[in-house]
Amino acid sequence: MRHFTFSIFFLLITVSLVSGQQVESPITKAWESFSKNKSESIYSGLIWDLVGPTINSGRVEAMAVHPDNPSTIYAGFGSGNLWKTTNHGLSWEAIFDNQAGYSIGDISIAPSNENIIYVGTGESLRAKRAHTIPGAGVFRSDDAGKTWKSIGLDGTHHIGRIAVHPTNPDIIFVAALGSFYSPSEERGIYKTENGGESWEKVVYVNDRVGGNDVVFAPRDPSILYASTWYCSEDKAGPGGTIHKSTDGGNTWNVINNGFPAGEMNGRTGLAVSHQDPNKVYAFTDNVNAGYENGSGELYLTLDGGENWKKTHQNNLKILNTFGEVFTDCFVNPQDDNEIYVLGISVLRSTDGGKSFKSLKGTVEHIQPSPANFFHLDHHEMWINPSNPNHIIVGNDGGVYISYDTGSTWMHYNNLPVGEFYFVRTDNDSPYKIYSGTQDDSAVRGPAKSLKNESNDGWDYVWIDPWGGGDGIVVTPDTEDSDIVYYESQNGAIRRKVMSTGETKSIRPRLPKDENLNTLYNEWLTPFFTSSYTPRTLYYGANYMFKSTDRGDSWKVISPDLSRSSDPDRVGNGIIAMEESPNRQGLLYAGTSKGAAWVSKDDGDSWTEISDGIPAKYIKSFAPSKFKESRVYLTQSAIGEDDLNAYVYRSEDFGATWENITSNLPQAPVNVILEDPKYENVLYAGTFNGVFISLNRGDSWHVLGTEIPNSFVSDMTIQERENDLIAVTHGRGIFKFDLEPIHSFLKENPKSASFLYISEAILPQGDGSGKPDFSSYENVNFSFHWPANEKLKLSINNWEGEPVFSKEINAQKGLNTFTWDLILGPNLNDDPYLFNFVNLPKAGEYSIHLTGNQLDIKAEFSIKQPENP
Repeated sequence: MRHFTFSIFFLLITVSLVSGQQVESPITKAWESFSKNKSESIYSGLIWDLVGPTINSGRVEAMAVHPDNPSTIYAGFGSGNLWKTTNHGLSWEAIFDNQAGYSIGDISIAPSNENIIYVGTGESLRAKRAHTIPGAGVFRSDDAGKTWKSIGLDGTHHIGRIAVHPTNPDIIFVAALGSFYSPSEERGIYKTENGGESWEKVVYVNDRVGGNDVVFAPRDPSILYASTWYCSEDKAGPGGTIHKSTDGGNTWNVINNGFPAGEMNGRTGLAVSHQDPNKVYAFTDNVNAGYENGSGELYLTLDGGENWKKTHQNNLKILNTFGEVFTDCFVNPQDDNEIYVLGISVLRSTDGGKSFKSLKGTVEHIQPSPANFFHLDHHEMWINPSNPNHIIVGNDGGVYISYDTGSTWMHYNNLPVGEFYFVRTDNDSPYKIYSGTQDDSAVRGPAKSLKNESNDGWDYVWIDPWGGGDGIVVTPDTEDSDIVYYESQNGAIRRKVMSTGETKSIRPRLPKDENLNTLYNEWLTPFFTSSYTPRTLYYGANYMFKSTDRGDSWKVISPDLSRSSDPDRVGNGIIAMEESPNRQGLLYAGTSKGAAWVSKDDGDSWTEISDGIPAKYIKSFAPSKFKESRVYLTQSAIGEDDLNAYVYRSEDFGATWENITSNLPQAPVNVILEDPKYENVLYAGTFNGVFISLNRGDSWHVLGTEIPNSFVSDMTIQERENDLIAVTHGRGIFKFDLEPIHSFLKENPKSASFLYISEAILPQGDGSGKPDFSSYENVNFSFHWPANEKLKLSINNWEGEPVFSKEINAQKGLNTFTWDLILGPNLNDDPYLFNFVNLPKAGEYSIHLTGNQLDIKAEFSIKQPENP
């Protein structure tokens, strides 16, 4: 009786509710603020260098392939933007940069016109670790991704699915999940009949239940099926069920007879037969059943949803306890008894879901990789309707393509889309960068421009048996970079000798004979090596630990720092901690509940310093190098759907705090750093990129170009080389040379002048004279120009002869021109030619910049490479 009453009530509200005035996304507002600041910043003309890596790829959230042109693939990489290949994945291009939203929920190609592409922003993965990125609504392209237009649903936060009518590309349905951690009315199933000019909300349950999936019946587009999901504040709940329309999506009915209908209904994915519009599969995370025997259940209806029946006897265990990130299912377009369900692994059934086998197969990689397992955690799939043996799977490891139904796979690990958490460097010459990723392990590699996506020069610090695993903090030993400390989620720290592969768990444990609270580790457990004392590490759970013997033994050096005096801050564990570069033993720690602490005596005593900052996730501390009592702090509340910026400065060890958000966009700020040479200069890594302040946070300016709109999760400065390293959650790792900034601050030029020219070294040869273009760096010419102007650039050799010229656009302020040392193509028609470009000879050169009234010149050398 209860089940029947719910269905009738739901029918009434879905018919009566339509969308009203749409809410502008805070993501859109932040992007507009960022773009305005960038257009006015005198520092935005400087260059960031992408250094990779590609070896580990990144998490695919959505894909689209046109059935008539399977060489063209669109792949949405979670928070790593939208990429396109037109050659079966041999090369890729990011085609959605410079849009407000960069996290991708779904992609859909209009079946009737392959040039019309719809993208729903706001990734559909629900993971509460402060790295689930909301979006800015739905976008449309009419030219296969060359240009884009926002078409609304700005305030929906996360998009689960887009369905485009088979013959009319202006009729589309959007399953809008809404905000993940707070109630919102901007969720449900939306419909437009005019390509997004206006929208109608056609299915709505309440402000906690979102639209997860929506599909047309391929044989009869007047029939649609949709699923809803209780996705706000929890991963399951009432209101998650299946709906059907038989009039083109104008009216909808609940169809859940025989389908789970308890208080903990989880996420549900749908797949409709291409032959029979009444045959539908629904793969659901039935949390009502608990997790012990598996919560994955596949249901089938043969009568259009009048009755549902579970297809198998034993539950499917591919969802573990986090089915909220999975449940997609797909049916073979030629055989509707063949069904795939996606979770930790991919299960295939050829008998309508009665029995299943897991897809494994052998894996080859575009770039050599030690990962020999078909990666886990699957989010998207495409089945070629003309050749169902040809399948493409998108998972946490990237794009995998098979032409034999999963017996063999090609892994396209040639995209710099890693979702990085933290970054460190060593002090070797040349130095290496170390960083950990979301489910793609931990890597280290050179701080060199990425020139060859299929050979990036990076390698794994560690990798789990399934080809992935979350890598959190990764850092080299301060004395010996052959020793590396790394950890997986929840604080599982290990020490590794890289040359031998020997590893040892060094995870701290609480002493058994002391009356202490239960140990609690955050998913992103912090630790660091002391810059003062060799072999010394600090590690944060709800207690702080210290080791003086590289982790072989540990001492508890704090009380339970989750026990704040403020009830709103009680719980969880340390998420950020630092030691002052000004004074040994001056320690700061902060929890994910917003409790901040300081110790001035290496942990012997602690003082809470939470007054003056909100009770929100503490992202980073930056104790000052120049003044002992000064410290900076950033916070993020993205895990509460609060997308504001929180940046603070204290001059008294945190006793009082001053908000220095100033003119930053209202979007999360993840990290703040102090310049090692200039006391007033700060760098902030934000939701949209990197900012610089020259007055300790009183005002902020966008720093540099070539770094895309992306989530900058951490930064560090390699002080010997004066390089600022930024890692992003979805777009790889970038390097910024601070020399032009420092030269500008030192010289304070009022007119045009060169600031800095990086070293110019020709590429090494392979012994036959063929240059190895991955062996050298581009040359950066940084200069100041007093106005926006088009300039003539000329490079002359030692005899004054021009060897290279180009017109460039200079902006008012600081600029960088990057030269790859290529003079032009080699037009020799020799069939054995292998030097396809002409390079300059080693020697002395000059660069000239000429404007309307100004002309500047600088000398530089091009050198021969040293023997490798």
